[in-house]
Amino acid sequence: MNLALRWAALGARLCARHWAPYGDLEERYADPIRAYHTLTHIEECLRAYDGSGVYDPWLELALWLHDVIYDPRAHDNEARSAELARRWILEADLAPQAADAVAAAVLATQHRRAPDDGREALIQDIDLAIFAGTRNRLIDYEHQIRHEYAWVPADRYRVGRRAVLEGFLARPQLYRTAVYRQRFESFARDNLRHLIDAVAAAPISGHG
Repeated sequence: MNLALRWAALGARLCARHWAPYGDLEERYADPIRAYHTLTHIEECLRAYDGSGVYDPWLELALWLHDVIYDPRAHDNEARSAELARRWILEADLAPQAADAVAAAVLATQHRRAPDDGREALIQDIDLAIFAGTRNRLIDYEHQIRHEYAWVPADRYRVGRRAVLEGFLARPQLYRTAVYRQRFESFARDNLRHLIDAVAAAPISGHG
């Protein structure tokens, strides 16, 4: 997937007059503090979106921008990403209603509340599609998350990470949309149990 061309095509499809340069995105997602929350994650999200059967360019834009600001020491990454998304949309001379919708979808990736609409439900599911990946990808993902939190001592990381993963597993339904539940729910839950056991057994090697 050529991400630069895809970003430009999205701007053209939305009839944006002043589209943010792809280089601005690339620079943000290439921050060395990142290991999982990179353009590779965005590409995985876009592939999941392509396979969803849904055509919603505002959802696609929200996927591009949902991690545009990321600092593992901060607790407001999604809120700051939503505000940046809102600013870029208005600077592109697109409708304020679009800015509101995209910002709401970005905020939905906090995973702190049930979605308000189908767009928010799908972006939440796409953001968690990693849990339905292969076991090898799952372990790579965990190493990448550990890398981003390398500043956290191993024992503290293990406790906190287990709490996050167990929180997802404790949901009555991991995925919000019927399609994701039918296709991936059972497998993703098995993967989560495997990942929780791996985190509990030992800290991820090479960190902490």
